[in-house]
Amino acid sequence: MESGVVVVTSENQKTLALLRQVLPSPRWDGTDFLDWVYDHNPTGPLVPFNVDLDGRRVCHIGGVPVPLRNGELDGVGLLLLNSSTAPDEQQKGTYAKAIRAIAELAGEQGMLGVFGVTNADSTGPALRGAKGSWQCSLPVRLCVPWRPPIGVRSHDADPQWLAGDEFATLTRRLDRQPARDLTCRWSTDLLRWRLLTPGTRYAVHWNDALVAVTTRTVFRGVPITIVLKLLPREGRTGPLTPQPHITAACRHHRTPLALYAGVNVHVPVSGIRLSQERLPAPLNLVMISSRPDLLAQHRFVFDAFEFLDFDAY
Repeated sequence: MESGVVVVTSENQKTLALLRQVLPSPRWDGTDFLDWVYDHNPTGPLVPFNVDLDGRRVCHIGGVPVPLRNGELDGVGLLLLNSSTAPDEQQKGTYAKAIRAIAELAGEQGMLGVFGVTNADSTGPALRGAKGSWQCSLPVRLCVPWRPPIGVRSHDADPQWLAGDEFATLTRRLDRQPARDLTCRWSTDLLRWRLLTPGTRYAVHWNDALVAVTTRTVFRGVPITIVLKLLPREGRTGPLTPQPHITAACRHHRTPLALYAGVNVHVPVSGIRLSQERLPAPLNLVMISSRPDLLAQHRFVFDAFEFLDFDAY
């Protein structure tokens, strides 16, 4: 290195070094994904919690602001992403302390609380160490496309279409259905940002009643449609059937089957329920209220929570 040259390491680069060590993924090949999810969220800036030792990041949790509502309030919660602890700092209670700390930060900023999807290893610290609560392991269903997709249109969610009038009109009144418990407020801007996730290609399918978001993956050589989100239009209430949209999506992606994970009180999904024992890892939905005066811990539950509500795809 030449004398006088200063190397500046950004916060995201520090975090990437830890993520590459702890959570191997093609997402960390470059900075595109982290820059997108942390720095361009239309809801607001990242609320992170980091622990650095001697200039090295040894613990990180990214708190991504998400607009939430139920029948009584509107607010913002933090979706916890990329929770990671360096191997030499594990088993020291660092992770549980980090969750408690970011929940306190959320409360200081007037946010409702924090939530996320944990695996088997991190669920215990989140529940016992950080005093969180567990709503469910997201049920996973395998769906066979059997109902004709009459009246359902489909379009790839490419940047040009997302910037156009059709997408804006389609998504203008998605956030109108009643909600007893929490649901994300999917505005046009928020949905457009989410569908511009680097490294993933999406499709949108719709009729007068419902909008569905999907993507395509391959598992053990078999192409599968992944149903990511089911959004009622114009305040429609359930039960609304997603079966025509699932058929349209399978035809669009040229797959024989679809996979869905989540809960949705207005759009129940039927299919073959996969047992938790047959899944690679449970998808445990956990949460901590930071404002019990506004949202009691036992009321921090979701009416709708699906793949698009976190970062699985």
